[in-house]
Amino acid sequence: MEFETHTHDMHNLSKNNKSKLMKASEATIIKDLNKSEKYLTKNFKKSQKTIAYPYGLMNDDKLPVIKKAGLKYGFSLEEKAVTPNSNDYYIPRILISDDAFEHLIKRWDGFHEKD
Repeated sequence: MEFETHTHDMHNLSKNNKSKLMKASEATIIKDLNKSEKYLTKNFKKSQKTIAYPYGLMNDDKLPVIKKAGLKYGFSLEEKAVTPNSNDYYIPRILISDDAFEHLIKRWDGFHEKD
């Protein structure tokens, strides 16, 4: 099992429903991610290399800050399969729900159930 960052305190929306991560300065983001790193390292004895973006939101303007913080991968909320061509900082993921398998995975081209 892996534990990675979701930020320390930037996983809320601002007053105008924008992700705090998207509006924060470089210094604020670095400080927040460093705090998350310290917590995860202390409690799980492992350095973080991956972020699950709050609300799945990220844009190219903030990527240099994410990279500067030492993160190598980022997960969005785009519901599709990961491919070899997926961008390391915009990796799609599927949120698991009661009907995720029926409504998402079974509809993928090439999916076949084994008997």
